Amino acid sequence: FADNSYTLEVEPNETPGEATQLSLEEEGDTDFSYEAGRFEGALSVDPDTDHFGLVAGAGEFLSLRCFTDGFGSLAQISVRAWDPLGVDATPTGDGDAPEGEDYWLANVPISEGGTWSVSVSSSDAVYGLHSYYRCAAFLSAERISVE
Repeated sequence: FADNSYTLEVEPNETPGEATQLSLEEEGDTDFSYEAGRFEGALSVDPDTDHFGLVAGAGEFLSLRCFTDGFGSLAQISVRAWDPLGVDATPTGDGDAPEGEDYWLANVPISEGGTWSVSVSSSDAVYGLHSYYRCAAFLSAERISVE
């Protein structure tokens, strides 16, 4: 995570329609390849939800991994996936609680191709310079393992 470049959020990005757009790059190897885009931001004012957009194809899987306290942030976050119509497509039980030090959305099925978005918001209503995050979004033709 530390050696990669990150897209910095651009305000306003409070809704899927205002999302900061991500460019995805092909990564992986011959056994498993995927597209990845990395981004970072801060939850600076109450309320603040940051959306990042990416183009996905029907049949792909979207996964998201975010870090907070691993970089010294005090943020407790919630991460969500939004379909091209702006409907929350986050699987039940995903995105609201960290697994170890990471927040995950794993293998959200892309039912309809188009511009999807992912969002980061505060889950504890704490905002400010100490509430920052770094994330990576992954699109793949196959499910990924999050172990």
